[in-house]
Amino acid sequence: MCSYVTSKHAVLGLSKVMALETAAHGITVNSICPGFVDTPLMRAQVKKQAELNKMSEEDVATQIMLKPACIKKFTTVDQVAAFVQFLVS
Repeated sequence: MCSYVTSKHAVLGLSKVMALETAAHGITVNSICPGFVDTPLMRAQVKKQAELNKMSEEDVATQIMLKPACIKKFTTVDQVAAFVQFLVS
């Protein structure tokens, strides 16, 4: 998880610096940070946490992973793709 989390933070820093460096040229920079996306990797993490904590996968999702989220559901790959399509349109 260390490398994964580090790379996520690196994307934010890179986006901020690129935005500052390219603003004078009329270039905007966006980064997409959707939180938990319903993918096979995320589902494997839910399953592993359920086994470690002796909880159901649904309880891990709702009581641990989505607890701080305003909208209590995972983002779908299609939602991320639609947002990317919007940004590049």
